[in-house]
Amino acid sequence: MNRPAASAPASASAPRPPLLVWWVVWLALLGGVIVIYSVFLARRPPIEAPWGAIELVACGQVALSAAVRWLVLPRFREPMRAFPIFIIGMALAEGAAILGIFLSAYATELFVLGMAGMMQLVPFFAAKLLRPEADGFRPRG
Repeated sequence: MNRPAASAPASASAPRPPLLVWWVVWLALLGGVIVIYSVFLARRPPIEAPWGAIELVACGQVALSAAVRWLVLPRFREPMRAFPIFIIGMALAEGAAILGIFLSAYATELFVLGMAGMMQLVPFFAAKLLRPEADGFRPRG
């Protein structure tokens, strides 16, 4: 009778996005926003206007992006599950910058706010996910 071979744990055999992929996605999104900002706002005169709904939505997006980075991402131990959450955080922060560039009188301020949100998601944490340390006490010496 043929018995199925014992399978390895799902986390051991699951494909993982290489660290380079995390960095390429981060740099591509960051660079894209910088290019859009420099193309569309290089010659735009400053406009005086009160804060409105667009600016509040952009601030909310950056706040959600920060919550994703500092509250949600640290809970994931598997890179394949953390990667989409990383993309969501980046999209939220990038969305704030894009809203500012195209729809707000406070384009520069929202661009800087969006960039700050994206800088929180620098994938240094991904190295920890891809090369986890052993849990527990490890004596030194």
